[in-house]
Amino acid sequence: MTISEILTLGIVEGITEFLPVSSTFHLLWTSKLLGIQQTEFQKLFAVAIQSGAILAVLIPFINAIKQDISILKKVIVAFIPTAAIGFLLYPVIKNIFFNNTQLQLIVFAAVGILFIAFEYIRKSPLTKSITAITYKEAALVGVIQALAIVPGVSRAGAVIIALMVLSYKREDAARFSFFLAVPTILSASLFDLAKSNHAIQTGGDAIALALGFVVAFITALLVVRLLMKYLTHHSISAFGWYRLIAVTIVCGMLLFAPKNKETTGLPSTPIEQESPEPVPKQSLIHPTTEFRQRVTKKPFGIYIAPSNSPVQPEKFTGYHTGIDVEYSDVSEDVPVTAIADGTVLFSKWASGYGGVIAIIHTINNEKVTAIYGHIKQTSLPAAGKKVSAGEEIGILGESGSRDTDGERKHLHLGIVKGSTPNIKGYVQTQAELAAWVDPLTLFP
Repeated sequence: MTISEILTLGIVEGITEFLPVSSTFHLLWTSKLLGIQQTEFQKLFAVAIQSGAILAVLIPFINAIKQDISILKKVIVAFIPTAAIGFLLYPVIKNIFFNNTQLQLIVFAAVGILFIAFEYIRKSPLTKSITAITYKEAALVGVIQALAIVPGVSRAGAVIIALMVLSYKREDAARFSFFLAVPTILSASLFDLAKSNHAIQTGGDAIALALGFVVAFITALLVVRLLMKYLTHHSISAFGWYRLIAVTIVCGMLLFAPKNKETTGLPSTPIEQESPEPVPKQSLIHPTTEFRQRVTKKPFGIYIAPSNSPVQPEKFTGYHTGIDVEYSDVSEDVPVTAIADGTVLFSKWASGYGGVIAIIHTINNEKVTAIYGHIKQTSLPAAGKKVSAGEEIGILGESGSRDTDGERKHLHLGIVKGSTPNIKGYVQTQAELAAWVDPLTLFP
């Protein structure tokens, strides 16, 4: 991950964890916009920034317990149904909502409408304080909070509005949501950590985790203080309007994006270019020496998971969208050449790849975008450059370097249909995989 990606995700987590706007929704969409692939390390990083955010309310929670031990008991009572329901429903929710853009947006907007409507029709005054919460009410709040497992709902939002329905003051409802976040998020983080197969492999990994933790902590600390002051004198309607505006913007981005375009966070400004002549199959150039012989670990379409991967430790999960050509045993520089005439759409560093190049080719009368991954950054060609078949476009990065984003020395070659950039190395369904072509079928 780049420094800017670490800072961005840490800040987004710190801002959204305790606001009623759904941190999960924001992290999912921020990662999409930045083109960050969901790897095992990303799961570990999410645990780090969530832990940083929680630290911002841990000390106030401890101080509240010292003053009134019943607060701890009521938080535990509220946590039990959250944990039970969340554990049972998480696999279902993950399969239904986490990969469904439309449902995420619908839920996010619907909760916003609920906030606005509730504040508009609410008649009874909000007079009760946090010390008045009964165990029955705490249990009910825990059940409501469990709904926040759905991306877009918001854990904080669910708790705040549930307590407001019970006539608790907004700022006291927010304070209880902070306290309930401590066991809820810590347990979820530990659960994710237990499932994660990623070990910290490099000093860069450790620095990324530490930096994300600190940034999330500092940001959350500021946001919590501001939120308490805000809710003392304002309603939660503003958060509802924010949700509707955010959904409108995202829908506009999706509506006006080029057809079949996947958001990658990479430059999408069209590059004026002349379409190269269609290349007959037999004239394609192998991108590296011993090309076919070295596709030994990850062919096209193989389903990869940390438990079954031929590469260990494994960071990724999903169907492989390209082929990996292995060169870990080669100490010399390995040149990479263009498989056909084309135009460089972009070349930069990207999470999961290190150096990566996207080149638009016309192969067998169809435009495709070839993704050349794990390239030494100092050898990357300029965006917009026209290349010829067989022309050297870069050098493979060395194992464990930033040029390969910490991976082994190999070429990832992916070929996606169309001329818009999509650098996903893995997808979660075979339907998504249909957008790619097995590179080996194109070569003689």
